[in-house]
Amino acid sequence: MQTISVQASLEQLKLSNTPKHQALATLIDEINNNNITLYYNGQHRAVQDNTPPEEHFLSDGELKGLFLANGNPEYPSGAYKLKPTASRLDQHNQYAFSFYEFIFDGKTYYCCDEDGMYVEFATANIEDAYFIQSDVDNLKKSLSQRSNHVQAPRAAQLQGVEKALALLAREYAEVKQGKFRTGNKVNARSFKDHIISLAKKHSISDAHLKSLDDKLNKTLNDLDLKEL
Repeated sequence: MQTISVQASLEQLKLSNTPKHQALATLIDEINNNNITLYYNGQHRAVQDNTPPEEHFLSDGELKGLFLANGNPEYPSGAYKLKPTASRLDQHNQYAFSFYEFIFDGKTYYCCDEDGMYVEFATANIEDAYFIQSDVDNLKKSLSQRSNHVQAPRAAQLQGVEKALALLAREYAEVKQGKFRTGNKVNARSFKDHIISLAKKHSISDAHLKSLDDKLNKTLNDLDLKEL
């Protein structure tokens, strides 16, 4: 299977222009929602357990740690499937994933202390972690589909004033014709000039009107009104 680095994955998923910590947070969400698997070749002290650790408090209410009560530490070595909790800058000012849970050989492990009784967090430098290329391809498609599903079509997002101006420009091109149309298309520039002349006639500032033709052309195209 072809692998791909975390940085290259951010670029392919179009997250590389986002602040690094935000981009990594997005990846972590996708990993923990089981939409993609993060791999890391590690060897950490851990215990195998099917029961998630529980918070253990002292008598005064202070949190002592996440309690495992396993008592049988192991040192699994090989490709981990990480379940990162966050990303942070390490002592070398490089980004690393923080984690305490991973899957190895189909079994769930928790990083632990020497006695195998409490969780200990570990880190994996993002340079050492990786994805499978086909998984990144699938996530890229999924993110695109989700984005298209969430975002309403441009025509549905248009404000009433934008629609009204586009309809009026179309009407002028159909009825008055002349300068308001060029061939079989609405002449947005002439319509803009007409609006500016009305502004001057009524002593209204033409500020914000000089780019009206560009906006109008976009709205006409979005509403499929440009061609007569």
